[in-house]
Amino acid sequence: SSTTIGASLQTGTRVTLRNVTIDNIENEGVNARGSVSAVVEGGSISRTGLEAIDGTGPGIPEARQMLVQDVTVTESGVLYLGPS
Repeated sequence: SSTTIGASLQTGTRVTLRNVTIDNIENEGVNARGSVSAVVEGGSISRTGLEAIDGTGPGIPEARQMLVQDVTVTESGVLYLGPS
């Protein structure tokens, strides 16, 4: 089974995700639209239907001063509908 969004940092300021595993997500792994000084560090993001980390979107300012480091991203933007 999957979840719609892994983590929402949307419009947050100085929010940190550290050593988090996000997987089997229908849409974005991390929604960071409109965030300021967000940090995504360590961990992994896999099997997302859209972007692993999304920082832009209609009607919301772009993410600013964001730091992403040491995050393993696999199968981003892939939706698998076959048998598991």
